[in-house]
Amino acid sequence: MTITLRNWQRQALERYPSVQYKGYVEVATGAGKTVFALEAAKLLQNDEQKLKILILVPSLTLLDQWYVILQEHFGSSISDDFNGMNDIVICTYSKALRRNEAILRFAEGWSLIILDEVHTLGAPMNRTIPVHLFRFRLGLSATPERRFDESFTSFITEIIGPLFYRYPLRDAIADDALAPYTSTNILVPLTSLEQAAVIKLSRSIALAMSLNDEERVKSCSLARAKVIRRAVARVPISVRLAIEVAPQKTLIFFEDIDMARKCNETCTRKGLDTALYHSQMTKSARRQALTNFQFGLTTALIACRALDEGFDEPSASVAIIGAGSSSSRQRVQRIGRVLRKAPGKAEAMVFSLYASKMEQQLLETDKAAIWKKVNFNA
Repeated sequence: MTITLRNWQRQALERYPSVQYKGYVEVATGAGKTVFALEAAKLLQNDEQKLKILILVPSLTLLDQWYVILQEHFGSSISDDFNGMNDIVICTYSKALRRNEAILRFAEGWSLIILDEVHTLGAPMNRTIPVHLFRFRLGLSATPERRFDESFTSFITEIIGPLFYRYPLRDAIADDALAPYTSTNILVPLTSLEQAAVIKLSRSIALAMSLNDEERVKSCSLARAKVIRRAVARVPISVRLAIEVAPQKTLIFFEDIDMARKCNETCTRKGLDTALYHSQMTKSARRQALTNFQFGLTTALIACRALDEGFDEPSASVAIIGAGSSSSRQRVQRIGRVLRKAPGKAEAMVFSLYASKMEQQLLETDKAAIWKKVNFNA
């Protein structure tokens, strides 16, 4: 299969040998990390030794997408298990934790490990995966940093290798690798009961801080964040936006299944064709929801965290972030879901709802960071 590489992919491939084929890249969601990784693997193939490749992914959605692309690139036998019969194995991080002995055997000799969404390796349990035993290593992520975890960068540098290429969202849009987008932040008003709960919890947090009661501060902060995240007005505002942008294909994100269900029910009552996608649905129901959305049978797909990473549908052009966490990574990933180029797609639109000053500040900080981040490849 002949691939026309983008400029950034060629530059990153040229740089990979300079780190002895051990390192990671930070590349905007949708700009072609998967193709780059497979082309990097081809650099390591030779006639004398058969290259063994292990690919780790955080979700089954990503696993399925990798499998299709691997078949196109290599056309060889691919497995999701270590049966000793395949030179290419792809599995989730969670499964890899249960197969450490098999990974130890697989890593022997001429071997490469590709870690998609390499920030997943930061979870304490995932750090036990024997990544360091592979002769060659390649990490991929749009957002490798972990907020409030400064040790993570030194950890992945030690285990995988250094960051050797960065291709930020700003550059991807300027190069026409991704669609440009508009970003609108919308205030969600709290009800009188919600406002009272927030004030009460804020006072409890202040008191706990004065007493150096860290556990109380944490529990009250989480409770306050939950009240704000579940503000009842988030659903009707999200529905109104979905109706306004219809029939453009829209992704609507929430943080919990209950709100996603309420949004879906409200959309249905309003006559909008929507599909629901979350982890408690059966596999067949989830796949049907994705299929309906991809083929235009529904105009909006409503999800929680299940589609934050790995969902690839270039025709989606609107993201409504009805509720989110404080994670900068999550917002970047969700925005990235609608930035892939597609025929007839001039630009994407992103609507982010907020119900507190802290949320608003996070949105503004993250927006500024996306456009001000320095590209050290220049």
